[in-house]
Amino acid sequence: MPRYALVIGIAKYDNFTNLPKAVNDAEKIAQMLREHGRFDVQALPGKLIEGENRWQVTPDKKLTGKELGQTLRTFLLDKAEGSEALIYFAGHGFEALSLTGEPEGFLATSDCNKVDGQNAIAFDDLNTLIAKSKLSSLVVLLDCCYAGSFLERSFIKPGFSVFNSKQNYSLITASRAIERAREDAEGGIFTKAIIKGLAEDKADEATGEINVNDLMSFVSRELKQSGQEPIYMGGGRSIPLVWYPPKNLVVIRQVLDECPYRGLEAFDKQHAKFF
Repeated sequence: MPRYALVIGIAKYDNFTNLPKAVNDAEKIAQMLREHGRFDVQALPGKLIEGENRWQVTPDKKLTGKELGQTLRTFLLDKAEGSEALIYFAGHGFEALSLTGEPEGFLATSDCNKVDGQNAIAFDDLNTLIAKSKLSSLVVLLDCCYAGSFLERSFIKPGFSVFNSKQNYSLITASRAIERAREDAEGGIFTKAIIKGLAEDKADEATGEINVNDLMSFVSRELKQSGQEPIYMGGGRSIPLVWYPPKNLVVIRQVLDECPYRGLEAFDKQHAKFF
């Protein structure tokens, strides 16, 4: 079955501080999924690497709300229909008050307004798109501040019932709705934990597989007492993310379907000499 990944890393913003490390994080995830996850990876904002037939996340481009919104719609409702899908986002996340004074969560785009969320991707809108999609499975990884709002506020509502028909899904956020997602010298600590959790030494020795449950268990331990708490919500089977060559091969011996009895074989050979 086809596997499609949309990997987003936004470095340039008009109304937020720039995040050059977000691009590095996204490119590491894209490479991991491409090489070990059997995913067809679409990168945003991206540039085509000539001669390699792949797209790379680029730090020198902006990603507008209109472009990201249209890409998410096409990816979820068209490109990945009937297939296994994964969405990764690295960038700013924020909350803004609605006209009724209620906090709403957003994925920040390059041209969005942090006051009212204009041109940003509302978590509730992403929820609606996912509800309309017809996917075999879905994994969402959000490395941004206040990402927990996606689960704690958008999905723990009556709208969460849309996932009753989606047997296989996993949604993981870097932090709770009230927390910021932290960086170290290399990049986001959530993405750093993901990369470590998907490394070959974490794979099942018999199958070479690392699935979502394996990853979440490792990330939770890795980020314990880090100041941010990853949030997980899932249903159905634990979706495999990457594979490596198994370390302990299971040998299946072939059993020949023939009778082991050879009692008359010697007699038959002697008897044949007389004819």
